[in-house]
Amino acid sequence: MDTKTKSFFLKSSYYRSFWLIAIGIIIVFYSINNINKTVNDFPVIEGKITDAHLLWGDAPFSLKLDTNKDNWYSIYYEKMFPVLTEKAIVGKRAKIWYNENNNIEQLIVDGEVIYPYSKAIWLWIVLMIFGLFMSLGNVYYIIKYSSHAKGKES
Repeated sequence: MDTKTKSFFLKSSYYRSFWLIAIGIIIVFYSINNINKTVNDFPVIEGKITDAHLLWGDAPFSLKLDTNKDNWYSIYYEKMFPVLTEKAIVGKRAKIWYNENNNIEQLIVDGEVIYPYSKAIWLWIVLMIFGLFMSLGNVYYIIKYSSHAKGKES
């Protein structure tokens, strides 16, 4: 490998580290935001169930309330389907917390929590640790190999 190619590779890897630090910091803050999220951070709708059934045979279980005729609210967690078909029936009062895709985050039917809120905290902790290591590793690289910024080997 000639020195010009080696110099370009060293410079590009050095300056790419700044982008990787920024991406790692974004991952850390996004993870912290999701760890701190509660069910009250989602919009809520309350009303009588007008339709409730499994769509497409297997999934999702979908609900429609009388307060909003156009929106369906869905749950994709298959282990809950037997409980939902038994307890989330037409005519009962329901309170639904939902996300931007109209997926149900928490469901209460007649005062009983049928589908509790779960935020997959271990996933966000693992992603936060990954982002932290990515940022700190690249900071270490920038400090230890500062000569790469000029295209020189250390």
